Amino acid sequence: MTLVNCGKRETHFVKNVEIEGGTADAVTARLKEVCQDMGVESTKIMGFGSDGASVMMGKRGGVVAKLKEENPDLIGIHCVAHRLALVSSQASRGVKFLENYEKKVAALFAYFHNSPARMANLKEIQTLLSEDRLRIAGLHSVRWLSMRNAVTSLHRIYSSILLALEHDSDNPTAKGLHTFLAKSSSLILTGYLRDVLGSIAILSKVFQQDNLTVTTVKPMVQSTRERIDAMEKSPGEFEKATRDFIHRARGEPAEPTDDCTVEYHGASVRFSPEMITVVDNVKTAFTGNLMGNLENRFPPDELSVTSSFGVLDPAGMRHLTKAQVEGYGMSEVKLLAEHYSNTLPDAEACVNEEFPLFRQVVIHNYLDFSLARMAEMVITDLCAEFPNLTILYKIVLVLPMSSAACERGFSMQNLIKTSHRNRLSTESVNSLTLISLEGPHYRQFPYEKALLRWNRDKERRNVSH
Repeated sequence: MTLVNCGKRETHFVKNVEIEGGTADAVTARLKEVCQDMGVESTKIMGFGSDGASVMMGKRGGVVAKLKEENPDLIGIHCVAHRLALVSSQASRGVKFLENYEKKVAALFAYFHNSPARMANLKEIQTLLSEDRLRIAGLHSVRWLSMRNAVTSLHRIYSSILLALEHDSDNPTAKGLHTFLAKSSSLILTGYLRDVLGSIAILSKVFQQDNLTVTTVKPMVQSTRERIDAMEKSPGEFEKATRDFIHRARGEPAEPTDDCTVEYHGASVRFSPEMITVVDNVKTAFTGNLMGNLENRFPPDELSVTSSFGVLDPAGMRHLTKAQVEGYGMSEVKLLAEHYSNTLPDAEACVNEEFPLFRQVVIHNYLDFSLARMAEMVITDLCAEFPNLTILYKIVLVLPMSSAACERGFSMQNLIKTSHRNRLSTESVNSLTLISLEGPHYRQFPYEKALLRWNRDKERRNVSH
């Protein structure tokens, strides 16, 4: 749960509960019960973030729809980190080479992971080549951007992989993998994917931060779009290094139409002009899919309630001309006032009086403030002058743009309730999760006080040593 405390945003683990059935009705009822136990009124819940599952976000029968029946101001938000994961995971659809590439990467992981002898051989080759001793990363549908991790490790130990597969050439699986990976097209595209997915990974990490706000999303997505577009036109760091290495290894003079075999850090890689054409075509198709998915999942010019909160960020006012100042943000504030008309004390005053004055105050005094810092200033020091904007600032701080904090809670639960501790009760799991996520550091825990309380709870047997 995200809340505002003294003008600052805080996110806390609340409770781990068991939900029978998993239907929207069951989830909604349990959620209301937990909120009631905490003394949180339904009208105070301004946002609900989830992974986008239909049971949560369904327009008619989802949890959000049911919560909005009691609180129309509530906004349902599809987690931006989950949306980004869908952007990258679906970008290879329709690109046959990349669909085959993903299958080969998965098969490569299985080939080495399932055999200690093959792993030992790979490590020995890595030592001989002075390469990093890395494992092949697996592809996991439940982990964000696992393909990026797999591609990065593969690119870093590519030559060791080729030599290990060549050593096992009597094995049909190894032979097939070697045939695919020993093409310059596969090698160059591995470098390209490392560049592109690396940019997506940076964006994903931003989206997983606890302090993520709505105003951070749009500029970060736009910046990533520009980087990806640039990589399609001009090679990124790892693709360029790979292309340059192959070019030097071919030697001069080398005709561009020559088919040949080049040495890549001790391993043999086949080169042909047709393979370079394959690379260029795959890059164009993949980049097009990525850019299209980003635009669909994160519409750049969409005017919505969540995007309208951007006018409360001083950053948007820093480069306004005098002519632009007068009309800046009016349509967005009007949309916010209409949506939150049941929550704001005076929606009309918010649009016609507060925001125009607030805009001038920011331009003359607070242009260097971030959204979070401006929110704290308004909530703690300017609430009397801007009562409606104070409420809007509180709302924008608690909107859950990402459900990453919730995912971390699930991860902690899975570390606690393992296959060897599968009989832990829901109450015990909740207590242990609460301690792990919200409790003090073990060095600060009052062990003597806890021991005294434990002894006081009931009569204990004396244990002699």
